[in-house]
Amino acid sequence: MTRIRSIILSTIVGLVLVAALGYVAEVSYRTYLFSENAHTGRLVSVNGRETHIYCEGNGAPTVILENGLGTTSPYWAETQARIANKHRVCAYDRPGIMWSEPFDYTPSSLDYANNLHELLLEAGESGPFILVGHSLGGLLIRSYARQFPHEVSALVFVDSSHPDQVQRYESIYGPAPSQYWSLKADYVLASIGYIRLKRIIDGKYSGLYNQFYPSNLPAFIQESQTWNSFSESAAALESVGSMPLIVIAAEESVAQLSDIQAEGMTDNEIVQWNEDVLLWHELQTEISTLSSAGELRVSRGSSHMVPEDNPASIAEAVEDIAKRIK
Repeated sequence: MTRIRSIILSTIVGLVLVAALGYVAEVSYRTYLFSENAHTGRLVSVNGRETHIYCEGNGAPTVILENGLGTTSPYWAETQARIANKHRVCAYDRPGIMWSEPFDYTPSSLDYANNLHELLLEAGESGPFILVGHSLGGLLIRSYARQFPHEVSALVFVDSSHPDQVQRYESIYGPAPSQYWSLKADYVLASIGYIRLKRIIDGKYSGLYNQFYPSNLPAFIQESQTWNSFSESAAALESVGSMPLIVIAAEESVAQLSDIQAEGMTDNEIVQWNEDVLLWHELQTEISTLSSAGELRVSRGSSHMVPEDNPASIAEAVEDIAKRIK
């Protein structure tokens, strides 16, 4: 019995030491990573927090790009470059992501909207703006338009989240399992270097996004846990009148399976896929009805990651909507 206790104690001590070393190594590497990878834009003080924003191009109206959950400002690079040919366009990182310092409290959706509002003021960017929101970013631009309606001239939703999507999908498939503990586990594992090590082993470590992912993860988790607040705030905006508005739905998100795509899938999998895309198309259509001038488009050949798969479709929508403003 004494030997078993000794083994257990030694194992616990060993794990604690490994975790401690991992934590020190992770903190050190994050410091190195930030020192070796200068931000592409500038850091602006927002209520005492440095926030990263990168703007390029000239020409009104200025376009603001709002990230989806788990993405960062460099993700917009190709889209931003195309828009910058004719317009001032800014991408930024929400608190805790990339070079932006985190909130020191638990934020609500309104805090995120206020953060962007203050950032644009401090950065000297003039509205009213065209807001472009991808995925979760669609909820955020709705919240912003509700809080600061006079600062928004047009909205572009890119395969956007819908305030009711969780409830609508659960009405078909039942309640989704809670991710609370898995997210907490990821947070701990990221802090001791495990997430970074695993991504290196899995060959998923090239590029700035993957290298910054472990340090971004706490902010991504915080945002996912703020989902209800994002949804409630977005849902409160029921209409924007006749404001110019375009919804871009990814083709993969709204298209029925072809015979070739369905090969190897079971009948149940095919039925579920087609139910999913029908509901997503319905949700995207509903977003377009926020405005009497709303329009729904489909980005051909795109997965949900439209800014990567078809940045031209976003730049084209921005240009078309800018003409309507004028």
